[in-house]
Amino acid sequence: MYTVFAWEAYASGFPGCERMFGLFSAAEALKARGMRVTPQRIAVYNVLKATDDHPSVETVYERVRSDCPSISLNTVYTTLCKMAEIGLIRPIDAGDGLCRYDGNPHPHAHVVCTSCRRVEDLDVRIDLDEKEAASRSDYTIDDVAVYFYGKCADCRKLSNRSIRSI
Repeated sequence: MYTVFAWEAYASGFPGCERMFGLFSAAEALKARGMRVTPQRIAVYNVLKATDDHPSVETVYERVRSDCPSISLNTVYTTLCKMAEIGLIRPIDAGDGLCRYDGNPHPHAHVVCTSCRRVEDLDVRIDLDEKEAASRSDYTIDDVAVYFYGKCADCRKLSNRSIRSI
């Protein structure tokens, strides 16, 4: 507790350091999962925690470059893969051939637009019993992913406009 207070007191004396408060929680999250803490890893993690749009590797790379201009696409890719492997973030498959990532590592539902491939978290209650699935399938269940597919409101509007113009 004292370390957090000391860091906040120190950083508050320097204009522009407000965004660095995320550094402490990112560093703790990385350490808790056994990852070495680097500025690049902190930047990648903070980008994912600050968004809910489930960005691709390339999108994360573009966003991270504002804080870490020398970071490479390969570093972002390997960092995301490692973070997903240790359960710090969640890989998302929107069916568009891109691997996207979610800063929320806990199992939850997603809805995917089949037109624009937007991915959003969906707050619905779904009762899935991993133990029952394991016993019925003779598999060990490591993870659960639930995706709903359809058209988002924006794509439906575009579709309706193009139908009307015919």
